[in-house]
Amino acid sequence: MERISQESALFEKSLDRVNKVLRILGMSLDEKDLDRSYGEILRHRLFFCFNCLWFNNDVILEVAWLIDSLLIGRSVIEITYFLPCLTLCILGDLKTFYFIKHGNEVNDLVKTLRKLQAVSDKVRVFRDEVEEEMIKQMPKLNFATYSLWCSNAFGLITFAVGPFVLTAMEYQETGVIKLGLPFLVWYPFDPSDIRIWPFTYIHQLWSAVNAIFTVIGPDNYFSMSCTFIHVQFLKLQYDIERITTSKADPKNKTKDKLFSAQILQIIERHKELIRCVQLLETIYSKSTLFNVATSSLLICISGFNVTTIDNYILMVPFFGFLSMGLFQIYVLCYYGDLLMQSSLDIGDAIYKSQWYVANASDMKDMLFISMRSRRPCKLTAYGFAEINLHTYYRIMGTAWSYFALLKTVYK
Repeated sequence: MERISQESALFEKSLDRVNKVLRILGMSLDEKDLDRSYGEILRHRLFFCFNCLWFNNDVILEVAWLIDSLLIGRSVIEITYFLPCLTLCILGDLKTFYFIKHGNEVNDLVKTLRKLQAVSDKVRVFRDEVEEEMIKQMPKLNFATYSLWCSNAFGLITFAVGPFVLTAMEYQETGVIKLGLPFLVWYPFDPSDIRIWPFTYIHQLWSAVNAIFTVIGPDNYFSMSCTFIHVQFLKLQYDIERITTSKADPKNKTKDKLFSAQILQIIERHKELIRCVQLLETIYSKSTLFNVATSSLLICISGFNVTTIDNYILMVPFFGFLSMGLFQIYVLCYYGDLLMQSSLDIGDAIYKSQWYVANASDMKDMLFISMRSRRPCKLTAYGFAEINLHTYYRIMGTAWSYFALLKTVYK
């Protein structure tokens, strides 16, 4: 019986890990949200609202700094130093906004996956190939989760420590203490004033933590959902290939109640899996559009800063931005590609099944499943682009073109 419950146990463990991240922001998953309006959801997430106001206060001041920079004509290095921070903040804002807005779909997806796990476990006890594939996918999910954590944590720590190192270096050279801040933000007061600086520094640091978690939280949920939808597609393929008949004579194609019952259950599971992918599309498609549109810019500018900024203290944080940008969009495209491929494989499973022993009615149902599987279940950037590995290669190509252009112009 351990094999039956292994998927459910891993799912609950992964869900709990996602919830721990979301809880820091005050937006943990709650199935009661299915019966609440959008206003009621926000009332039950007052800590999230507080974090949102705190975080967006700095986002607005960052935009003010950009406007001020354009008016007074700051250098290219200063503007490129600032842009990745603002891009990450806006991306986090969009991800959390649509995650909360589509809270019903988020909880509905979790509920549906649990239901599918319970149904599929009853249908067939041992699926050695599926268990093997699931064991392969879990390290990939863990690697995706912890890599995003590490790259973001590295960037945050270097940004947090940077001002102290620069202050110490300047004091050693000039004997003057000039307090700096991690990020370039416009303030209507002097933030280097010793009476104000500690509060401003803590404010910026917590805003940076919010920016990181607003991206990591929804992304972890996305990776987890894709992994277990993929596992359910594999289970469905396995069960289709091994669908059985109760007749002793396969040539006798009279009505077989066992075969028909299995076909009907397979159809229902297939419909639910298609709906799961559609729920993910609803939750993420709009924020993914911004993610895809800005990934090339984020990677390009981070790479430009790494290769251009002479001061190593200012340059090192952008290693974190660069690795995060490269890996975050790769994870998104990898899982989009995984869902497309696993949904297409349903047609192959029909071909390998005992469709030839079915009666005309069941054959027709199996034909409809096969025809539907020819249209892959896919995630998109709000319909403008499909999320798969081909899109990732295009993003990398565009980022390299921008990088080469920016380096040429700068020289």
